[in-house]
Amino acid sequence: MQPSNHGSAAVAADKWTVGTFALCTIAALYGLFCLALSNAPLTDLPNHLVRAHAIGDFLFDAGRLFGGSFSFHPRWTPYLAGDLVLACLDWLVGIEWASRLWIAISVLLLPLSIWFVLGVQGCSRRGQIVGSLLGFYLATDWFFASGFLNYRISVACVLFGYGWFLRSQDTGSMSAYVWYILLAVIGYAMHLSALIFLFAVVAVSLAWAVLKGRQPLSRATVLALPLLALLAIHFGFPDGEAGNDFASHWGTWESKLRRLMSSAVRFNVKYEILLFALFLTATLVPWLGIRWRQAFRSSSTELALALVFMALYFALPLVHGGVYDVDNRALPLALLFLLFAGIRSCDLAAPAQQRQLVLAITVAAANLVYLGFEILPQNYAMSLYRTVAQRAPAASAVLPINTQPEIGRYEPFSHAGAFVTSETIALTPYLFSGPANPNIGYFRYLRPPYAPSQFWYTRNDGTVDWEKIKQSYDYLLVTMPYEPSRIGIGFTVMEHNAVASLLKIRK
Repeated sequence: MQPSNHGSAAVAADKWTVGTFALCTIAALYGLFCLALSNAPLTDLPNHLVRAHAIGDFLFDAGRLFGGSFSFHPRWTPYLAGDLVLACLDWLVGIEWASRLWIAISVLLLPLSIWFVLGVQGCSRRGQIVGSLLGFYLATDWFFASGFLNYRISVACVLFGYGWFLRSQDTGSMSAYVWYILLAVIGYAMHLSALIFLFAVVAVSLAWAVLKGRQPLSRATVLALPLLALLAIHFGFPDGEAGNDFASHWGTWESKLRRLMSSAVRFNVKYEILLFALFLTATLVPWLGIRWRQAFRSSSTELALALVFMALYFALPLVHGGVYDVDNRALPLALLFLLFAGIRSCDLAAPAQQRQLVLAITVAAANLVYLGFEILPQNYAMSLYRTVAQRAPAASAVLPINTQPEIGRYEPFSHAGAFVTSETIALTPYLFSGPANPNIGYFRYLRPPYAPSQFWYTRNDGTVDWEKIKQSYDYLLVTMPYEPSRIGIGFTVMEHNAVASLLKIRK
């Protein structure tokens, strides 16, 4: 009597049903977590929100509130797409819900883009589930905690663009080619790295295909041409008002090696290493059940791309053009393509499939609990900060001072002072804008106020001219606790709570 396959098929179906249920549940929980962050407790996010809030005033109210403080002249450059979407969300649902939705979009898009790429590559449904689950961990890395949400969304644009490129390459579909170009343009308008990284992915993929005889050079040229044109436009016709000339700094070999985990470390190195080790185990567990030669053969392109982005990390400078952390933006792409390599190998290692699914669920769930433990208290603290910020008079000028130390590599209050401008229309000096910030030349202060380094208190970065501060500002908004002796001018406490104090400067 022959054994029936129906039982094993039912078990497999049940297993994937469990995986689908786990993915849907975890996606919903991550979405709820993001929507719960009502006060944008991600380092740079308040700054971006308030700039978009001011831009919305220009778009929908002719600059009635902020026309006397800022100028807005839109140009199709990196960051503009994010500002326009945020400005529209702000106008439709208000700044608080715009923030919640923007955070949720930045997190949910990456797992969705992973699902899409794996589907285009012909991976199994199980592979798509595992890849998407692990995508939640990658979507909430240091860049997320730091509020680099334009960058986070741009990484998803790279993957969506890559998926449409693969479909166009394989099928010759004109609609796929158009989607590929559209994603390249949108990604560029979100963040410059999207265009550069998508070009790297496409160039390596095409070179590999041409060398292996799977793609004629003429068709490869047609596929690469849109990205080459966009790169030529950006670098050949630079926006002269986008920024100033800044020195570049590459760092040292020691610092490069030390920062290899920089995208993964957020709050506490001890716990981050454990989570990262679990992620790598879940990614590479299929390789334990197959021969290495089989693994390399099944995922050679993905492994080559992972190595390319690791090489880009070492090649790129740490600081360039006034932009920090340039190099480590390549690290999430290296991890993503390593993940794709592991998923591509999974169908060759049936005994490891269930273990990989369990590990992926564990990583996604543990990461969410960890994020909640670290970020939700800061979200509440930010609500107290905003309560004090609301007490600043509308016609005043306010200098925010952050006195709180970093939580690992997380600085929730570095840019919280921007909320004064959105809450009361009072002027604050640190909004990202041209000419100091590259690619944001479309938004400027009309009369930039004097401002010391934002980190003069926490890092002893630069000197403070207190006489200029006395002439330029009416109030100081200081996080608690602070040392009154470090405030070099007289003041009166007007409002305070456990998180912040509003100090009136004595003239």
